[in-house]
Amino acid sequence: MTSREQARRRSDGYARLAAVDPIDQLPQVHPMRGFRMFVASDPDDEEVSFASQAAYVQAAKADSLDITQIRMHGSGAKRE
Repeated sequence: MTSREQARRRSDGYARLAAVDPIDQLPQVHPMRGFRMFVASDPDDEEVSFASQAAYVQAAKADSLDITQIRMHGSGAKRE
């Protein structure tokens, strides 16, 4: 492995991926009868902001996708 390849690796060994905007991926999502999408969002989430998740939900609705954002409080090692 070259030093450039090593630099692209995260500390856990997985390769780093280029940033992807989920909203840009919405054209790949096709409505399916009987299927709905839910986004569980924590306003205090420091990794994926509530505002960015809300923007995704609004963009998905604009693309006629059946999606619901649920506000909730996360838990776990980083949240306790």
